[in-house]
Amino acid sequence: MDYIRIAADTQISTVACFIKSIILDHSSATSLILYNEATSAKTASADLLTVHNSTSELTKVITFPGRGLRFNTGCYCDWNAGTIYFSLG
Repeated sequence: MDYIRIAADTQISTVACFIKSIILDHSSATSLILYNEATSAKTASADLLTVHNSTSELTKVITFPGRGLRFNTGCYCDWNAGTIYFSLG
């Protein structure tokens, strides 16, 4: 599985896609939000996944079964801090 590194708000995909795995790594507590959107609009109803780490768990790793988590419109990542790695399914 190849991982792609991002460290800023990023449009991951403008078409339907699957996220197979995501890693959130930071030196303190932070979070990220993945939106099911082909734009950077950050519509609240399109919030598909929020990932948090904590001061006791600085690296959060999530691997989704099968092809991965489906984004049927596109995928936009709202980054707060730290480094995010993701792989497409």
